[in-house]
Amino acid sequence: MGLLRRSLPLYFSTVSPLAKPLTLVDLTGPGLATIGADSRLSSGDYRTAQRWSTAIWEHPRQPHGILYLSRHNPKLLCAAIFERAPTANVKKLGSFLGPDLVARTAIHLERYGVGLV
Repeated sequence: MGLLRRSLPLYFSTVSPLAKPLTLVDLTGPGLATIGADSRLSSGDYRTAQRWSTAIWEHPRQPHGILYLSRHNPKLLCAAIFERAPTANVKKLGSFLGPDLVARTAIHLERYGVGLV
């Protein structure tokens, strides 16, 4: 077991049940063209993505976040949830919920060559 797998149990996870369904701006398909963007939004310069995120945050409709394709694996969907998203009580669950989740998380982190900070 590598250092990463040994250190994962030190991190904590939380659960924040939703108080109501989220409104996400879908940037996984036609939504990109609707806002005048293309796939470079999730695969290009981070500064560009951050400017778009700020613009979406500031939109009068106040969406709860953004749905987008993973930069490292475009077959996967990711969601950036803004702090204004409606949540119920946040519950701290403690360590990463046991060895099974630690092992699965470590596999994904190692696959993409990233770690937790």
